[in-house]
Amino acid sequence: MSKEQIVIAIVNGVSYGFLLFLVAAGLSLVFGVLGVLNFAHGGFFMFGAFLAFQIGGPAGLSPWVFLLVVVASGLGVAVLAAVIEVGLFRPMYARDHLDWLLMTFSMSLVAQGSVREIWGVNPVTLSFPKGWDGAFEVFGAKVPQYSFFVIIVGLVIVVGLALLLLKTRWGQVIRAVAEDRWMAQALGINVTLVFTLVFALGLFLAGTAGAMVAPTQALTQTLGTVFLIQAFAVVIVGGLDSIPGALIAAILLGLLNSFLIATYSSLAPYSFYFGLIVVLVVRPQGILGSKELLRKVS
Repeated sequence: MSKEQIVIAIVNGVSYGFLLFLVAAGLSLVFGVLGVLNFAHGGFFMFGAFLAFQIGGPAGLSPWVFLLVVVASGLGVAVLAAVIEVGLFRPMYARDHLDWLLMTFSMSLVAQGSVREIWGVNPVTLSFPKGWDGAFEVFGAKVPQYSFFVIIVGLVIVVGLALLLLKTRWGQVIRAVAEDRWMAQALGINVTLVFTLVFALGLFLAGTAGAMVAPTQALTQTLGTVFLIQAFAVVIVGGLDSIPGALIAAILLGLLNSFLIATYSSLAPYSFYFGLIVVLVVRPQGILGSKELLRKVS
């Protein structure tokens, strides 16, 4: 590979990794606190992308307006998630994993059908924000400006999420419920409310990721399925109970995918499976996952 190809692969890989992290972080957060593997997560991600198209339209927006569209899409998905958690999830918490799998998988099919009915079967597109639709020259390589835009926004969200979970009282409450929900409830914490807020937060991250992805590809009803599979690979590689692990895994798998696109493009679609196989063989609990959780799941 030439120096220019390496630079492009690194920037695109890190950019894609941040998008994957936003999807995977919500998945990991919901599992860590609620104990639910949400197979409808990709459907919410897809709604975020289509909401961005609905709010912003196909024309190019200024960067600040585009960011408002991203936030609005995430909030719209979060509100929908809160309603679903209250109406559908609460009666299910005493049920076993098979019931959860069937219900959330059914919800993903409903999401695909809803998108088809609302936005039709033809792919739609959202333009890049104005001023970020060209390329920067970095070490002689032409790197898409939007990749840097995604990295900047991704870093801001990562820092904000870290501050929320580690430096605020709500973060302490969330971590307490994730550690032992029964003890937290005994100490007077409203676990039911925490579940709703965490589910909404996890799906807010998925919705914003969908909005950020919207300018990069045509939006179809299968968009959520593709990213759900990749997000599951990320949380397994990083560790099901570790958001920092999801960040590391997302960046590594994004880079692997990007370098394979540049070198052996025919293998690129399988990059996430390669990483998944290696980690499951070498470290089954994931990069930063706990063995205790692995024994509990198994």
